[in-house]
Amino acid sequence: AQIIIPGMTHPYAGNLSQLSASGISLVSLSTSMLSSGYQFVKEESVCVTTAAAIALPSMISARIGTKLAAKLSSDALSLVFHSLSAILIPTHCAVQHYASTKHSTTTNEDNINIDSTITNNDTKPQPKNAPTASPTIPILLQHGTFGLFSGALSALMGVGGLPLTISYLTLFSISSPQQHLPHHIIQGTTICAVAPGTITSALSRLNAIPMQSAAIVTLSAMVGGSGGAKLALWLDDEALRYLYMCSLVVLGGQSVVRSVGVMRRLWRKH
Repeated sequence: AQIIIPGMTHPYAGNLSQLSASGISLVSLSTSMLSSGYQFVKEESVCVTTAAAIALPSMISARIGTKLAAKLSSDALSLVFHSLSAILIPTHCAVQHYASTKHSTTTNEDNINIDSTITNNDTKPQPKNAPTASPTIPILLQHGTFGLFSGALSALMGVGGLPLTISYLTLFSISSPQQHLPHHIIQGTTICAVAPGTITSALSRLNAIPMQSAAIVTLSAMVGGSGGAKLALWLDDEALRYLYMCSLVVLGGQSVVRSVGVMRRLWRKH
């Protein structure tokens, strides 16, 4: 979305309205998520209960966000998109940096415990790649509340909500050791969680989407989504987190520059 929307609205590229560009973004994200989500599900790298708890409410709120977006002007949508991106992307990067630091500390402590276990029992404990306890009702309600918020916000911005949900699940995983998820499972769960809301938003904007442009972008996104998922499953957790953080730094810098440009343009108009 951070690449598609600015590209499609650029005068020398698509030269589309913000609403049409965000519609194309949502359609391409939908197909990309379906292809990449399939790869994660096939490798059992998804927490289905968590994904469903976020997905169902997000489908409802995404419809509301889409209706609100349709009432805003192109300049207003552009300002919302770039301003929120400039705020959220550095926040996502900070969350991942904190998680990486926390992971390093936990790993050192685990190594000490493993050494002690080997010394005492001559057996090495197996790593845990899934939550040690099923989500409770309060936790599912918390996920559902987040789903309502993320669905509306993502639909308003015309994005899928992947970084926002990854940050939420990362912080949740850190604060709830019994519900801890490795980063690749967080990514797989996130894709399955936001896909239904993204598809709902995309279907709501079909009347504002130029189908020829959407078809080209969507086909590319589908191929890229499948290939990206295979790469993500091949990389170890820390390498995957580092690659994700690098993309956030690049996209965050672009969003800051673009949001300043949009605000200057609006200032000159009014």
